[in-house]
Amino acid sequence: MALFAEQPKNDLFLMLDSLSLYQGLLSNFPDIIHLQKGAFAKVKESQRMSDEGKMDQEEADGIRKRCRVVGFALQAEMNHFHERRILDFKKMMQSYIREQIAFYQRVSQKLEETLRRYDSL
Repeated sequence: MALFAEQPKNDLFLMLDSLSLYQGLLSNFPDIIHLQKGAFAKVKESQRMSDEGKMDQEEADGIRKRCRVVGFALQAEMNHFHERRILDFKKMMQSYIREQIAFYQRVSQKLEETLRRYDSL
């Protein structure tokens, strides 16, 4: 039945496109987290060097401050991503379900038409 063959382009393919987009976004998170880990390592190294007298405490404090900025930026990005994900998935699922409802209403109409045809036999 053509009705079933045509349906995925109205709902499933749109949902899969959205999921694919999020898969791409999520694939970047390990790199971002690696950057954060590198910043923390720099802080530890700078503090060790400061303790050994190889670096001024003021310079080590500056590195720590910049690391905190990186951490706050990462946290803000993750919070924003999470908020957008909630909204996007809500919208995506609502659209999918609306299309499914419309599809099954069309199926139901076809079944009712078929039933009426039997009445005229």
